[in-house]
Amino acid sequence: MQQVGGGEPLRLTRGSGDKHEPAFSPDGTTIAFRSEWQNGAIYVVPALGGQATMIAPEGRRPQFSPDGNWIAYYAGSPFLGTCFTSSNICRIYIAPSVGGAPRQLRSDFAAALHPVWSPDGSHLLFLGKPAGGLLVEKGIDWWVTPLDSGLATKTGALEATRNASLSQADQLYPRVLVGPAWQPLGDALVFSARSGDTTNLWRIRISPKTWRIIGTPERLTSGPTFEQGPSVASSAGEVVRIAFAALSDTTEIWSLPIEPNQGKVTGELKRLTQDNAADLHPALSPNGDKLVFVSSRSGSQEIWIKDLRSGELSALTASRSSKWRPRFSPDGSKVSFSGTRSWDGYIVASGGGAPEMVSQGVGQLTSWSSDGKRILCNAIDGRVSLLELSSRKKVELLARPGHWLCDALFSPDDQWIAFSDSTPSWRTYVVPFRSEGPIGVGAWIDIMEGHEATTGLRTAS
Repeated sequence: MQQVGGGEPLRLTRGSGDKHEPAFSPDGTTIAFRSEWQNGAIYVVPALGGQATMIAPEGRRPQFSPDGNWIAYYAGSPFLGTCFTSSNICRIYIAPSVGGAPRQLRSDFAAALHPVWSPDGSHLLFLGKPAGGLLVEKGIDWWVTPLDSGLATKTGALEATRNASLSQADQLYPRVLVGPAWQPLGDALVFSARSGDTTNLWRIRISPKTWRIIGTPERLTSGPTFEQGPSVASSAGEVVRIAFAALSDTTEIWSLPIEPNQGKVTGELKRLTQDNAADLHPALSPNGDKLVFVSSRSGSQEIWIKDLRSGELSALTASRSSKWRPRFSPDGSKVSFSGTRSWDGYIVASGGGAPEMVSQGVGQLTSWSSDGKRILCNAIDGRVSLLELSSRKKVELLARPGHWLCDALFSPDDQWIAFSDSTPSWRTYVVPFRSEGPIGVGAWIDIMEGHEATTGLRTAS
């Protein structure tokens, strides 16, 4: 983290762990930030450099109150899927900016995150789902809460943005928008959202008295870039100015030859796809001749397949509903994927044809067994199941009291299952495979920290 001025940048932080999410205090003398060191925490550091002081363990997205006396933040997962499919994973707090005991707000909510101070500092806007609320997106909204006792008010903002067909990039909850900024007069919220094929800034009116949304969203910008992170200020004559980031982002698929048992790179990077649309979720066929991936190059998020020898490219699906995580069967004749509208599981012939739904509401299809008879599934509430393709029987495979599990993978010999646990922090486990389930926590073998470690186990031998 560096200070930018008229001369050389001043380095403000040192030590292990990534530092990010900086926020200035109102008087500009202090910066709050998140450090990933030792499971993550919020620190403050003088803006001219000095010793950093920890304010709150586990905290994310710190925000100073308008008077500078408090820092609002949330603790829990950075992923909406984790926050909203389990209770009490994500919680909001305020803590004295000079240090002291944090105080949780809205413990009556199943999930609360991304707090934003009202302009007068008397309330917090946050993204939340009440306890016992709906699991689907319609149970989630922006809420406003006082700092002391009192009821939280549902703004109705996300109902208004859903009605306007606004969305964002999260696959589990594409209609759940995050990161609004309050206009200084407290009468409107500015946020980033996608409409059609562009992501721009929007504004929606809110009553400073009732905290209810007024009217419909209004587009503020119309650029072709990815516009996000609005920060709003007003000056003399109440002229509103907005600072924001305008990003150009092209996501392509690349290959890199490796020697897997030694973990060594053996060649140069090679681009496999090139298009203005994002290409995501790549998977190679067992013989390495074909690539399957998700792309919106046709105008909707479909499954595409590329012959890496001939370069021929074709679409496997054309249903115009979003798809997720395609995977080849062990013999390469089929491709599994999930449809994100209801999170049903599908299989389609890799040569083309009509997709067949193999299970309703199963979540992601993450890994085939080596004989092609079983598939591991991750439901959006963090359950890992085993699907028998012949009978369509589904069995919960891992016991998960208080855990949100994902990325389950068969080992090449089907003797082990690898998976990630996001609670309370990302860790990777393996368990001996047995088809009857559920496999208790006592059998989980903790092999390393970090979500990325799981993704390589399927191909390593």
